[in-house]
Amino acid sequence: MTNRLLYLFIASLAAGSASAQSFCIHRGMEVTETREPITFSEHADADYIEVRGATFDLSVTDVTQTSCTLHVTPSNDEVSYYYDICTRETLDGEFHGSVATLIEGYIQRLYAQYGTTFSLEEILAETLSMGADEDDLRGLPAGTEMAFYAMAVDDEGHCVGEPALTFFTTDPAGDPKDCTFTIDVSHVKSDGCLVSISPSDASVPYWYGICAVDEWPGDYAMTTDVSDAIYEYAKEYGISISSVASRVVYTGDISMEESGLNLNTAYYAYCYAMDTETGDALGPVYKERFETLDYDLSNADIALDVKYYDGDALMAAYPERFTSSISGRCYMQVVVKPNPYCYNWAVALAKGDLTDAFTYPEETTKNAVLQGGKLSHEVNNFVCDWSECTLFAFGVDAVGIDGPLQRILITPTRSGVSPVSEFITEVSASSLPIGIPAFSASTGMTPGATSTTMPAADLQSTKLIINNKYNHYEKVHLHSAPGHRRSIHGLGRGR
Repeated sequence: MTNRLLYLFIASLAAGSASAQSFCIHRGMEVTETREPITFSEHADADYIEVRGATFDLSVTDVTQTSCTLHVTPSNDEVSYYYDICTRETLDGEFHGSVATLIEGYIQRLYAQYGTTFSLEEILAETLSMGADEDDLRGLPAGTEMAFYAMAVDDEGHCVGEPALTFFTTDPAGDPKDCTFTIDVSHVKSDGCLVSISPSDASVPYWYGICAVDEWPGDYAMTTDVSDAIYEYAKEYGISISSVASRVVYTGDISMEESGLNLNTAYYAYCYAMDTETGDALGPVYKERFETLDYDLSNADIALDVKYYDGDALMAAYPERFTSSISGRCYMQVVVKPNPYCYNWAVALAKGDLTDAFTYPEETTKNAVLQGGKLSHEVNNFVCDWSECTLFAFGVDAVGIDGPLQRILITPTRSGVSPVSEFITEVSASSLPIGIPAFSASTGMTPGATSTTMPAADLQSTKLIINNKYNHYEKVHLHSAPGHRRSIHGLGRGR
C-alpha cells in the first residue's frame, strides 16, 4: 500500500456520488444527481391554503445521540405532505430558511434521476404521506440542533400553504477515546468478503478500511497515512480538512460488501475513531485479520438435524443392537438433508471447541473431516462424552467443488436428550444420488460407487437395518501450522 493509492481512494470518496443525506434528506430515497439551481415555489401562497393546505402537529420522541422518532398528525387526512429533518444550520444557511425550497428541490432531483422509469405520480406516491405518520431515524449527528418540518405538496410536486417547523437537539456525543469497536468478517471469498463493524458509541465518527497484512505499516503509521492523504486532497482542491474528513467517516453499525481483493491473501479490516476537524485518530486502531480463499465455494450445502440420546436409555430400548460401550455416554445422531446443488458431503465430530477459523483453517479442517469423518451418509451416528464438542459438515457439488464448512459447537447435557422414540433405527442402504461416485479420503472420489438414495424425510419408513458397528468419535487432528501462502500487495482502502 502506498500513500498515493490511499490518497486516490480518499479522492474517490470525497468527490464521489452524493447520498440522500448530502441533500439534507434523512427519510428519502437515495439521490445521486448533482445539485441544480432550485426555484422557489410559485404555489405556496394564501389562495392554496384553503384548497390544499393543512396544519401539522409535530412531535419528537426517543431522542438519543444519533436517533429519534418523528410523529406527524395533519389537520386534514386528505392532504398529501412531506416531512423530514435537517440541521438548523443547513436550513438557515443553504436554503435561507425555506422549507418549500428544500422539499421541492428534493422532488426535482428524484424526478431527474427516476423520471425515465417512473412517472411523477408514482414518485410522489412513494415519497409523500397522508394521514398521521411516524418514522424512526438513525445516523443523526450528535449534539446538533435539528429542524423538523412538514409541508403539504400537490400532485405536481409543488409545496402548498405554510410549513410546520420545530427544532430539537440530539444528545451530546460521547468521548471518542472511550469508544470500542467490534469487527466481524464473514462470507469470505477469493476476491471479497462482508465486513460488519459495531461501535460501542454510535455517535462517534470513525474511519474504516482494508489493508493487506504484508502492506500494514503499523497502527500509528496507518492513521498518519490516512490523515496525510486527507490533508493532501483538501490542499489540492482548496477545501477544508473537515469537509473532506466528514465525508469519509461512518457512524453507527455498518455492513460493507467488499470486492476486488486478491485471492489467497491475508488482510486486516481495521477502524478507529477519527476527529472530523483534523482527520487525526482519536483512539486505538482495531483490526480483524482474515484470508481470502484459494478458490470460490460452490452453492452445495447441507441442512443438519442434530439430536442426541442417553446411551443407557438406548441400551435398554434396543438391547439387541447396543453393547455396553455406550453405557454412560452420549449417542449423537445427525441427519443430513442436501440442497439441490449438493451431490456428496462429509460430517465429523471432534472433542472440544474447534470453531476458531484462524486456528483451524477451512482447507486443513476439510481435509481432516474427509479423513476422519463420515462420507455421504444420510444418518450419521457418533458416540461422545457429555462435554463440549464441535460438529463439522460440508457439501460438494457435481464437479467436486466444496461448499462452505459448517462449524457447530455442541455441549450435550443429560437434561437435553431426545426421547428414545425419536431415534432412527432404519436407513437406506446409501445416501448417494444415482450414478454419483462416493468420496475417498485420498482421491476425493472413488469411481464406480453408485447406489440409490432415499430422502431424509422418508428414513423412518425404510426397511434396511443400521449396521451394528458404531464408530466412537475421536478428535479430528488439525494441522494448523501455517503454510507458505502467496503474498500479493493489497490496497489500503477507506469506506
